[in-house]
Amino acid sequence: MQLAQEYSRRVLRRDAALRSRRPRECFAVAGEVGRQAPYFEFRVLDGRPLEERRRLMAGFTELLVRILDVQPQLVRGLCAS
Repeated sequence: MQLAQEYSRRVLRRDAALRSRRPRECFAVAGEVGRQAPYFEFRVLDGRPLEERRRLMAGFTELLVRILDVQPQLVRGLCAS
């Protein structure tokens, strides 16, 4: 997928910069305390179709799954406008 090739190096560099400084015990994912889940957030221009936003969400999720080797159910994300 083009998205993964284009942004994988940037994501890995930013991942190191954006890691949480809080202890693992402060988080719960899928009902398990201390479990880590990748999180992403992106913004789109107002008026973009819902289907386009859904494709972006799926693309970012796929990118994190491949690069970070995590289960897709654990990836969290937000699309803001």
